[in-house]
Order: sequence, then C-alpha cells, then structure tokens
Amino acid sequence: MPHLIKSNIRTQSGYSLIELLVAVALTTIGVVGGFYLQNRSSAYEHNLAASVQAELSIRNLTRMMDANPAGLSAYSTDFGSPPVGVGDCWRQACNPQRLADFHIAQWKCQLGAWFEHAVCRQHGARLAHLPQGDGQLQRRGEATAIVVRWRPSHGQAQSWHQSEHQYIPFPYRQ
Repeated sequence: MPHLIKSNIRTQSGYSLIELLVAVALTTIGVVGGFYLQNRSSAYEHNLAASVQAELSIRNLTRMMDANPAGLSAYSTDFGSPPVGVGDCWRQACNPQRLADFHIAQWKCQLGAWFEHAVCRQHGARLAHLPQGDGQLQRRGEATAIVVRWRPSHGQAQSWHQSEHQYIPFPYRQ
C-alpha cells in the first residue's frame, strides 16, 4: 500500500504545476477584465455627467429666454462663435437685444470652449461644465433649436456628443 501512495504522489506532482499555471492565468485574465470594466465604467460616468450638464445648461438658457420674450428673435448663435461682450445686464438695464446677447454670452461661457475668453473672465465664469463644450441656437419658425456639443473626456477623442432641444416660446407651448 505505501508503494502505491508514493507512485500516486509522483504522477500527481506534474498536474499540480499545470493546475497552478491555469489558476494564475485565469486570475490574471479576471483581474485585467476587472480593470477594463472599471475604466469603461468611469468613462460612462463622465459622459453621463457631461450629458446632465448639457441638459441643465439648455434648461437654464430656456429660462433666460422665457424672461426676455421681447428679445426672442435675437437668440441666435453658431458653433465657433465667441461670446459677445455687452456689459453687465445684472447691474444695469438692457434692451431686449442686449439682454439676449448677455444671456448667450453667459451660456457660452458656462459650456466650456470659451471659458478662457476675455468676455467670460469679465462675466466671472468660474466653472466650465463641458470639455470643449459649445452651443448653437437657430430659429425655426416660432421655435428655436438649441444644440450643445462637447468632446468626451475619456476615450473617443475624435467624436462629438451632443444634446438637442426645441424651444417654443411660452404662449405656443402645448
């Protein structure tokens, strides 16, 4: 009986090494997979936060537009257009056109692409919400199309993400 046990131990020793190598390989694959999932989760979290910031900036702009119904036709800007300095409509009375330009400047400064612009520093912009964020307003009949776009902060460096809404002045909403 002791002879049988020794022989069994000798044949088992080779299998133990192979089992150890397989276990190490599977553990390595699992750890690398976990790191990959954590990285992707972080990227999705950042993109989700940027989407929420875009939605909030659009909502904020529509509230400003609601407060200036006489200047609705003046709310127009394009991607790549810098914010226009019109003074401080918080401290002095502005006509509807200047108030619209003031609102657009505030909005563009918050989006991010123009954060370092002189007008944004004048307005006291302290926080850029979106990486390379920029906005566009286009009139479409009674409605205004509001589009915010930004580059994701993690991965996909060549693509743009965007959020688009139609703004319809208060008397026409349903």
